[in-house]
Amino acid sequence: WWYLRGQFTFHRNVPSVNQLWRHCDYLSNMDERFLRALRHSDSFHIESAEGCYSAAVLQQTNLRVKYAVKAFTDVRERDTSYTHGLHVAFGEDRDRTVLYKAGVGAQSGAELSRLPSTWFEMRNVAYASYSRPLQAEVGSRESIALTASDGKCMYWAREEYQRYLCNDQVESTDTVFWINGQLFKQKYETMQFPARIESAPFFHFQEWKRYYRRSQTIPMQRDGAAKLFVVGKDGVIPVYDDGNYRRGRNDVPSPLGL
Repeated sequence: WWYLRGQFTFHRNVPSVNQLWRHCDYLSNMDERFLRALRHSDSFHIESAEGCYSAAVLQQTNLRVKYAVKAFTDVRERDTSYTHGLHVAFGEDRDRTVLYKAGVGAQSGAELSRLPSTWFEMRNVAYASYSRPLQAEVGSRESIALTASDGKCMYWAREEYQRYLCNDQVESTDTVFWINGQLFKQKYETMQFPARIESAPFFHFQEWKRYYRRSQTIPMQRDGAAKLFVVGKDGVIPVYDDGNYRRGRNDVPSPLGL
């Protein structure tokens, strides 16, 4: 399944794209809903526009859309973001921010702890070049049918929109393309990083946001002494590169002590 993420969707700044929201009734009729609520003729309800907007885009035959797998999430408790935390690191000049986490494997936490906090600025690492893509499609594109289904994959979107967004022909290793009214999928590969770590530009607080408080993010200061922060479901831990943390200590496989 695929959809346009409300928090992380890029649009080309042209009139045809800027007016896409008008094809989503939930957005285009918002003024009428406000008016009915003010007149007490109807109750005002709020829902995610991701379903409506994503379905509206798929009705357009003059668009080119790429649905790339670019986000981490906290949905699965087995994920290493729970056991080793999500790492947020600043560059030496504080001009860039990189998100990463331990890869899958028994020694992934120990390998991660041996890396310097600015590993992404080392030579021969994919992040060393701003123009080098971190993902690349491989193989050929495969055409897939856009057919209505009875699938339910987005509990936060109305079922009438899920019918076109839930599709068992697409896997998590696929990039999906909507090109002028035709749907395609293509396998992608991610650049390899040191210590088998994984990196992405976006982390979705899907579950943690339910109990996160503003005070829990106070330690994360860009102009402070720390350049690395470990984010977990219970808050943010600053990690100071004072030589004690990153010496390859096997007795502490994770910054969280797990």
